[in-house]
Amino acid sequence: MTGTPAALDDLVGRLVKAWNDRDGQAFAALFLPSAEYVTGQGDRFRGRPEIARLVADAAPGLRVAVTGPPSVECDAGTGTVRFPWTAEGPGGAARGGSITCAVVLHGGRWLIATLENDEGDHEAGEPVPAGIGARIEHVALWVRDLERMREFYVASLGGESGALYENPRTGFRSYFISFGQGARLELMSRRAEPEPPPASRDTGHGHVAFRLGSRPAVDAAVVRLEGRGVAIIGRARVTGDGYYEAVIADPEGNRVELME
Repeated sequence: MTGTPAALDDLVGRLVKAWNDRDGQAFAALFLPSAEYVTGQGDRFRGRPEIARLVADAAPGLRVAVTGPPSVECDAGTGTVRFPWTAEGPGGAARGGSITCAVVLHGGRWLIATLENDEGDHEAGEPVPAGIGARIEHVALWVRDLERMREFYVASLGGESGALYENPRTGFRSYFISFGQGARLELMSRRAEPEPPPASRDTGHGHVAFRLGSRPAVDAAVVRLEGRGVAIIGRARVTGDGYYEAVIADPEGNRVELME
């Protein structure tokens, strides 16, 4: 049963039961030792001890119920489970949303590599789409005049610029521009070259990046997508500016980054 969707359904049941019992140790045992739990407020808890404390410190009397059938995908020892939930506390205040788990088959049983709680994203009973639990992190543009473009997006569109990143060896320079709580924009440029740059590095669209929540989730997604025949352009690594990411290609060859 460990390799079937039924086993992942069972994992959801044990997860909810351990939460409602406030059994932090039983809850954390369903995660990889290096797993990450992301709350609906964006707080991150890494490793079993932190995840166990999260359960023990939860509001007393808050009981969670799964309100629809989980969406389950599994392939070659990795998978994704997504399910809608609601909770009601002693005061009668109701909450709800959806939970996405990236899971791996480890030691003969399914364990959670990363869990992300998207509180408020789904109504009770609403079908949950299948996928790898990705949300857009940033979109990137190649530009000719980096400083001018940065000024435009900051002064004209109200963005907030991060610090300049520069790689002296390659001549690559970039800024990340933030717009509130949404996805970021990355502006990228290189030093002048004697030959025209290839189309993939000309001005305009560069890539779209999806955040998966943790390094194990990135690794699991690469294994799963490669098994489906998706082209892997770049294996997971830590980039020069500190991001853990892999790069794949969509069916038309566009670059897609998968980030922790």
